[in-house]
Amino acid sequence: MFSGTDGSIRSRITTLGLIDLENKRAGGFGIGKVPVLSASATEVRFGSSALEEEAGSHRIEGQFDPIGGGMEIVVRSAKRPSEISLRMELSCQTAQPIS
Repeated sequence: MFSGTDGSIRSRITTLGLIDLENKRAGGFGIGKVPVLSASATEVRFGSSALEEEAGSHRIEGQFDPIGGGMEIVVRSAKRPSEISLRMELSCQTAQPIS
């Protein structure tokens, strides 16, 4: 993940996350836990609506490419859903097993 906006200096950031297909949850990535909405061999979609969360929260939309490892997460304000509060493009890798 990189910080910064268009035209600004970008810096690399590392984050941890997990997509649990068995329990249909995505978590980490700085977004907490949200449900997996759909999954196929080429795409996993996850997210939550502000209606599912407490008042004043955010709507989270995400998609993951399990083949290429690309992920995009968008967070929108519950009060102004047309405005993006946070957008992340991630390049994901499989975690090494803990021995």
